[in-house]
Amino acid sequence: MQSQTKPCLTIPDVWSGGHYELYLCLGPHSDANVRAALQAVWRKPMLEGPFARRDKEPSEQAVVADKIPHAHLFGIAHIRDVRLPCGTFTARQQEDDDETKALDFLALYLPMKGLSLAFDVGSYPFGSFESAPAWRAAVDEWFLQLLRSQRGAFTFEGAVIGFDQSLTLSEVTLLRARHISTDRFEGVVLPGDRELEWYPPTRHDLFAV
Repeated sequence: MQSQTKPCLTIPDVWSGGHYELYLCLGPHSDANVRAALQAVWRKPMLEGPFARRDKEPSEQAVVADKIPHAHLFGIAHIRDVRLPCGTFTARQQEDDDETKALDFLALYLPMKGLSLAFDVGSYPFGSFESAPAWRAAVDEWFLQLLRSQRGAFTFEGAVIGFDQSLTLSEVTLLRARHISTDRFEGVVLPGDRELEWYPPTRHDLFAV
């Protein structure tokens, strides 16, 4: 395990390069479920934090207690005994002005430059496709392990794992119906009745010509 005093959040350019992330649709708007999801995600030993700022190390700031008012939080992920910078943010989408159809979303992300501290990510997703299957499988499994360890702590309707992910309302509808493309750059996670349903990515050359 790396030293707890070694810089992590403040390493130069460590937040650059885009994000590799778990992007969850939590379901219909519920502050209680968003709070439960944040509490579950930011739980030791897999994560350290959360903190309000990324320009200070954990030793220089207090852990954020009430996570709901903070749209964006930062911290440290423990992957393969390496401390990597990470963050979460929440979002809400709704159809027109109809708040009764609003959906909550939560993202847990790892910046690509930060991932390079533990994996040979190269210039992914603009290149370095050969090494992508191995490190993506390892990081995907870390996200899945986190979800499995907190199963039942909060509800979610579906999720995607990959580079700079998002979900539109129409894409959530397809996930609910289990309409999953066989040609996909992102992995797909569904809650399942007894255990998570995992559909790994089938491609890695996101920006290949």
